[in-house]
Amino acid sequence: MKETKEMYPSWGDDHGVRLGNVKISDLHDFKEHPFHVVEDTALFELAKSIEDKGVLVPLIVRANPYGDGYEIIAGHRRKAACKWAGLSEVPVMIVELDDNEAVIAMVDSNLQREHIKPSEKAFAYKMKLEAMKQQGKRTDLTSCQVDKKSVENPTLFLAKVGCGYDENGRLPVISALPILLVMLMAVCLTVSLVACGNSDSGDKKESSSETVVENENSEEKESTEDTVSDAEQKTDVQEPDKTEEDKADGQETGNQELTVDPEYANLQESIGFIFESNGDGTCTLTKIGDCTDSDIVIPEKSPAGDTVTMIAEYAFYGAEDINSIVIAGKTMELDTKAFQSCEAKKIVITGCDMVIGENAFSYCEDITEIYISGSNIKVETYAFYDTGKDMSVNIENCTGILDQKAFQACGIAGLTINNSTLELDENVFSYCEDLTTVTFDNSTVEIGTYAFYDSGDDATVTFTNCGLDIDDKAFQSCGLTTINISGSETVMGDNAFSYCEDLTDIIIGAGNTEIGTYSFYDCPTELVINYNGGSYNKESIEDAK
Repeated sequence: MKETKEMYPSWGDDHGVRLGNVKISDLHDFKEHPFHVVEDTALFELAKSIEDKGVLVPLIVRANPYGDGYEIIAGHRRKAACKWAGLSEVPVMIVELDDNEAVIAMVDSNLQREHIKPSEKAFAYKMKLEAMKQQGKRTDLTSCQVDKKSVENPTLFLAKVGCGYDENGRLPVISALPILLVMLMAVCLTVSLVACGNSDSGDKKESSSETVVENENSEEKESTEDTVSDAEQKTDVQEPDKTEEDKADGQETGNQELTVDPEYANLQESIGFIFESNGDGTCTLTKIGDCTDSDIVIPEKSPAGDTVTMIAEYAFYGAEDINSIVIAGKTMELDTKAFQSCEAKKIVITGCDMVIGENAFSYCEDITEIYISGSNIKVETYAFYDTGKDMSVNIENCTGILDQKAFQACGIAGLTINNSTLELDENVFSYCEDLTTVTFDNSTVEIGTYAFYDSGDDATVTFTNCGLDIDDKAFQSCGLTTINISGSETVMGDNAFSYCEDLTDIIIGAGNTEIGTYSFYDCPTELVINYNGGSYNKESIEDAK
C-alpha cells in the first residue's frame, strides 16, 4: 500500500486510521453485503466522472479478517465504477473496527443512498440489529453517557476522524480541500444517527426490533413524501404540460377495450389459496396456500365471494414447480415482490387492467415467455429485474407504461410489441445482454432515454407501420447489427443509436423519419444507411436530413 497520510495531517494513528492507495484486486466486498451494486446508467456516469476527476472521496476499509487484502465498509459502488473506468488503484481510509462495529458502520453509511430496495433495507436492519445485540448496547443513539465508553459508536467515530477532529473534539486548521471532501462522506455517515434523536440510558432495555421497525416505517414514509415532492417539482419546472398529458393518457387507457384471448377465457380456476377480506366486497390473495397446480389460474373471487383485487407481497415467493400463471379478465394489482423468485416458466396476462408492482416477478430465473394482451398495464420499476432465460416478451393490443428499469438486466431474447400504444421509460430494457430481436408493428411507442442502453447481442431492430418517438440515447451502446424502419412516422433523438459498435446496416423506407443530431455517432465507419432512396454513411447522413 502506498501511504498518502501527509495529505491529511490531522488524522493521527491514535485512532487507528491510515490513508493510502490500494490495488482494486486487494479489495473485497463486505461479507453478506446487503446492498447490490447495479450496473446502471448512474454507475456509468460515476465511472465517467472518475475518469475525468479521479476518486474524490476515499473508500472506507478495514483489514480483511478472512484473508489477505482489505474488506470494504463503504464504497462498493465506487470500487465498481473504478474498475469500469480502468483504474488499478483507489484511495482508501483504513480503520480498525471489529466485526460488530464494521457491520453498524457499513449499514449506516449505505442507508443514505437514494435508491435502496426494501428487501435490501430489511436485511441491512437485521444485520445491524444482530450486531447491536452482540455488543450488548445501543450504538444507534447519539446521547452522551455519564460513564465514558471505551469504544464509541463506530459510525460517529468515522465521521469525527474523517472530518479531522482530535480526541477532544477540536478541529485543527489544516488543508481545507481534502477535509471538505471527506466531510461530505461524514455527513452521510451521521445523518442516521441524528435522525434517531436523544435517549436516556434507561431506554436501553426497550425492544430493539420495535425500534428498527418504527425507524424503517418512518424512513419509508419520509422517502415517499420526498419522492412525491421531487416529482411534483420536476413536473412543474421541467414538464409544464405533463399534467394534461397524464389526463390524456388516462382517458386513452380507460377507453382500451379489455379483451381476453379465447385460449384463456374459460380455464378452470385454481383453488387452495389463502385470502384476506378488505371489508368492501374485495379481497387480497395473501398466500399460495395448499394450491398444487402446475398451471395456475388466478381466480376471480375468493371462496367467500369477495372479488380478488390484489395479490399480496411475497404471496408466491419462491413457489416451485409452476409451468404457467394465467391472470385473465381482472382489475388487479400485483404487490411488491408478489411472485419474486418463483419457478414459473410462463406468465400470461390477458384482458386485464393491471398494475405490476416493483420487483413483482424479479429473480424468476425460469421464465421463458411473458405474454400480455388486450390489457391496460402499468409495469413498475424492477418488476421483471434479472428475470428469465432466453425469454420472449410479447405485448399485443395493449396500452400503458413500462416504468424505468422495469425489465432491466433480464434474460430477454425477443421483444415484440403489436397493435399497442405504450410508453417505454428510461432504462426499461437496459443491460439485457441476450436480446437478439426487437419488433414493433402497427404500434405507437415512446421510447425513453437509455431505454435499451447496453443491450443486445447481434440484435436486429424492426419497426413497421409505427408511430415512434425515440428519445435521446435510447439505444446507445447497444449490440445492434441491423435497423429496419418502414411505413413509420419516426422522430429519432440526438445520439439515439450512438456507440453501437456492431451496427452495419440501416434501412429507412417509406414513411417520415426525422433523424436527430449525431444519431449514429461513433458507429462503425462501414455503416451503410439507406434513407429516402439514397445511401449514406454516418457522417454524410447529417447533411441529408
